[in-house]
Amino acid sequence: MKHFTIYFIFFISMLFISVPIYGQFVADRPGLINPPDILQESKVQWENGFEYTAFDNKIDNSSINYLNTLVRYGLNNNSEIRFGVTYTGLKDVPQNISGISALSISTKLKIYQNNNSIIPNTSALIQLNLPYGDNNFKPVQTEPLLALVCSNNVSNDFLFTYNLGGIWKSTSILYFYSFSGTYLLSSKTGAILGYYSEISQIRIPRQLVEIALTYLLNDNFQVDFWAAYSPFSQSKESVIGVGFAWQIN
Repeated sequence: MKHFTIYFIFFISMLFISVPIYGQFVADRPGLINPPDILQESKVQWENGFEYTAFDNKIDNSSINYLNTLVRYGLNNNSEIRFGVTYTGLKDVPQNISGISALSISTKLKIYQNNNSIIPNTSALIQLNLPYGDNNFKPVQTEPLLALVCSNNVSNDFLFTYNLGGIWKSTSILYFYSFSGTYLLSSKTGAILGYYSEISQIRIPRQLVEIALTYLLNDNFQVDFWAAYSPFSQSKESVIGVGFAWQIN
């Protein structure tokens, strides 16, 4: 709780720093924190990434997301539908396994948007994690996810984003919260600092501090590089990733 308070104070203090958020192009990647922005009607956006995770700082205890794909389609200016799939390889003693580890369908619904208001831009993220894929990874049953994803445009150059939600797993509810600050270094380059935490009754809490850089190659294509580390968790976790987001039409 002490560490959460420190980070919360840090981000709140950043709200008073005069620090351009991209125009119509907003991606849900990189990292674990989602913005509330909705794709414009009939727009299609493909987001994909590669992530390597080492557990307890051991190379021989690691996972690789070879494919972490999200396809988004704007139904109208207030909602979008999304399809996600992840293909993972897990390196562990005594065996290595790989396969489709996540398959989901979701929607994001706009609740409130006014970039000039102190009230946060807010959307609801509703997702179903489906029981399909490799037997070593897939959930036992369909797992609903519900989250509020919010942001405040503090200035033309600084965005504060925060999420709160839960995943209803077969054995327990996994709650999560996160927040991040995005600072535009230039009209094409953004820097992100964020914090993500999971809380469950049956597992060790997961906490990650993440940093990321994004670069807009053109109006429809963004590349990103990100890394995360769990300095406060009992179980250490280090993540590096690279990816892109492409608004196809």
